[in-house]
Amino acid sequence: TVHGCDAAETRIRQARSTCAKSIHFFTGDLTALMIPDDFYDVIFVRFVLEHSRDPRPILRELRRVLKPEGQLVIIDFD
Repeated sequence: TVHGCDAAETRIRQARSTCAKSIHFFTGDLTALMIPDDFYDVIFVRFVLEHSRDPRPILRELRRVLKPEGQLVIIDFD
């Protein structure tokens, strides 16, 4: 199962219209995801942290929802 998350509903609508129908997109706050602990095997974050004044709450939340042996991939410029 693949999930996609963005804070903007506009981006979610764009993604739904252009991506595979098998991807489940949802609007969410990366500091408080409505996802159980240790849920994801892989989390891919692209061009997100550069928009945050303090990325630590986001990183803590991603760690919470990532399985202990999971992989976190971050691509960012700043």
